[in-house]
Amino acid sequence: MTGDKKINFGWVIVAYGVLCMLVLHYGTIGSQAIFLLPITKDLGVSTTTLTLASTYSTIVSFIVTPIAGKLMNDKSLKKLLFMGVLGTGATMVAQSYVTSVYAYYAVILVRTVFNPFALMMPFATLAARWFPKESRSFATSIIFVGISLGGVLLSNPLTAAIEMFGWRVTYRCYGFVAMLLVSPLALIFVRDYPDGYDLYQSLSVTSEDIDKVENISRDITKLIESGVEFVSNSPEYYCTKLDEVKLELIEKATDNAKQRIDIMAAGTGSKTGQMLSANLGVFQITAKNSGSGEYSYDGAFDTSSRYKTAMITVKLNYAVE
Repeated sequence: MTGDKKINFGWVIVAYGVLCMLVLHYGTIGSQAIFLLPITKDLGVSTTTLTLASTYSTIVSFIVTPIAGKLMNDKSLKKLLFMGVLGTGATMVAQSYVTSVYAYYAVILVRTVFNPFALMMPFATLAARWFPKESRSFATSIIFVGISLGGVLLSNPLTAAIEMFGWRVTYRCYGFVAMLLVSPLALIFVRDYPDGYDLYQSLSVTSEDIDKVENISRDITKLIESGVEFVSNSPEYYCTKLDEVKLELIEKATDNAKQRIDIMAAGTGSKTGQMLSANLGVFQITAKNSGSGEYSYDGAFDTSSRYKTAMITVKLNYAVE
C-alpha cells in the first residue's frame, strides 16, 4: 500500500519561530552591545544608568510571565503571537524617538510586557501541541538556533547602518520590519492546534467463555488494518466459584490433617482424642506448575494463568489418650 505522507505543519511554525528569534531576540536583547554606546552618548548618560532598565525589566517580567502563560492556555496563540511581535516592533520604533533616560526606561518596561508573547514561550507551547514527545525537543532546539543566527547574520549590517545613518534611524527601520513584515506572518504561518483530534477509549470484556476472550485478545488484525490503533492487554483469569473452592479445600485439608494425626498417635501407642482447637491458615491461588510451593504471609491470588493451583493451610489441636 502506497500513499503520500503529509509534512507536519509544525515545521512551518518552527521556521517562523527561527525568524522571530533571529529578528526579535537579537533586536531587543542580542544587539544591546551594538546600540548601547551610541544611545548613551545621545542621551548623555552613563552605561550603568542605561542598563538599569534591565533590572526594572526583570522585576516586571516576574509579574508578566505567569499571566502570559495563563493567557496562552486560554486564548489563541496565533493572535497572542501576532500581538506580541507587533507590540515588540512598536516599542523598537518608539525607542528610536526617546530623548531622556526616563522615556527609555518606560519603553523598555512596555516592551517587557510584549516580549513573553513574541519570544520563546509561545513557540514552546506550540511545539508541545504539534510534535510528539520524541521530536518535541528537537523542534524546540531548532527554534533556539535563530538566537545564534541573529548575531551571525545581523551584527555587521547593523553596525554599518549605525555608522551610516545613526542609531535612531537604524533602530526605527528595524522596528518597522518587525511590525510590518514579521508580525503579519504569524496570522499566515501559525495554527493553534493540528487539524482534527485524537480519540481514546478503553474497554474491558468479561465472560465465562474463556476461549472467546482469549481469541478477542489475540485477533486484533482487522482493527489494525482498518487504521484503528489498538492495544490489547493480557487476559486476567479469576475464579468465579471461590467460596465453593475454599469450602472444598477446608474439608479436604481437615480430613488430611486428621489422618496424619491418627497415624502419628498410633505410632506412639496412643489414640487421638477430642479436637481442642482448629485454626484456618493461609489460602492462596498460584499458576499451575509455577514452581511456587511456599506459602506467602497473607496469601496470593494469581490472575495471569488460566490453569491454577489452590492451596490452604489448617492447624488442628487434638487431645491424646
